[in-house]
Amino acid sequence: MNHTIPDWNANTDAVVQLNITGSAPPLACEGLPLRFRGQAREYVRLWVVNVALTLASLGLYGPWARVRLLRYLHGHTQIGNHSFDYEARPGKILFARLLMLLLLALLNLGPVILQGWARSSGVAAGIQALLSLLVLLWAPWLAVQALRFRARCTSFRHVRFHFGVGGRHLWREAVLLALLRLVAVPLSLGLLHPYSAWRSRRFLIGQRHYGTTPFVFTARPGQYLRLHLRGLALLALVGAALLLTGATGSAVVGRVRQGERPPLVLGLGMGLGLILTLVCTLLWLTYLEAGAARLTWHHTTLGPLWIRCGWRWRELLVLRLTNTLAVLFSLGLLIPWARMRGLRYRLEGMAVGPAEALDGFMAREGDAAGAFGDEALSLLGLISPEL
Repeated sequence: MNHTIPDWNANTDAVVQLNITGSAPPLACEGLPLRFRGQAREYVRLWVVNVALTLASLGLYGPWARVRLLRYLHGHTQIGNHSFDYEARPGKILFARLLMLLLLALLNLGPVILQGWARSSGVAAGIQALLSLLVLLWAPWLAVQALRFRARCTSFRHVRFHFGVGGRHLWREAVLLALLRLVAVPLSLGLLHPYSAWRSRRFLIGQRHYGTTPFVFTARPGQYLRLHLRGLALLALVGAALLLTGATGSAVVGRVRQGERPPLVLGLGMGLGLILTLVCTLLWLTYLEAGAARLTWHHTTLGPLWIRCGWRWRELLVLRLTNTLAVLFSLGLLIPWARMRGLRYRLEGMAVGPAEALDGFMAREGDAAGAFGDEALSLLGLISPEL
């Protein structure tokens, strides 16, 4: 539900004091905290029924299963006494899924068909390269359509969310963001990542509306740069752990090539370096996630509404580690429990206010958004089909 309930930020004088269970006490400021009422037991029952019916119907029940799950998650997320609604039609999702599967089949069979049609393998390869380029240019349009569909299917107090107006300028911005993240950031060795993060949030937030009221995003690129600079110490730990892993790994490989048995201390050093690399990387990513959440939504408003977030990177790190260990030691049986626990922490760490401002929003009719883009990105694994 990132399209409706993002990771919002807080001032230091109005931070939600969170414990590791995800529950939050009342805010010091006059606002309405978000509440998540979902339970792991109910989620497991829903998930089991959805999987059984989807398998029994050879996948045809998949859209209905997805809508049921999203309605459950939306309906158990509340602000005050009101919950969110998810109003997608499974029939449209099924049609979009069948169409996307047909296109994927044609793309996969394309090389075989072209090879038989074109006598020259070079001609077939050129046509296939052109088709691949068209697919790459098509992906940003799919992303925009997915955002519009998910926003329009979500409502609160009978007022719908919307994403963007028109389509051409949204597609251009999506293409620029894709080039920035996939080309410019790697070529700059990550130096452009703060700018990429700021521009992505400006696009995702600034194009959203709740009824007739737009979200306003006022953060500056320099603020994201300072956040990443503060995380350089953690990134240095990641680099040191990688050097330790690489050095011990090279020593082990060298001994093996010489026909010698590597000492136990080298094996322990390589294992320790790998563990430290994973832990430090997780620590760095969690710090940036929590910091970016606070920074982003402290500078986001919706008309007269302010938005607050009390995420803390230490608590978020412990939550992730304990959830991961629980899932691993339970062989995946505790995935629903971990998912509900993570959602509760993130949602109950947020609040909006002032409370009386919620009555001042008006609904509007926006452009209809099809389910094709959302379903295409879900089948390609580029976005989660559930959240």
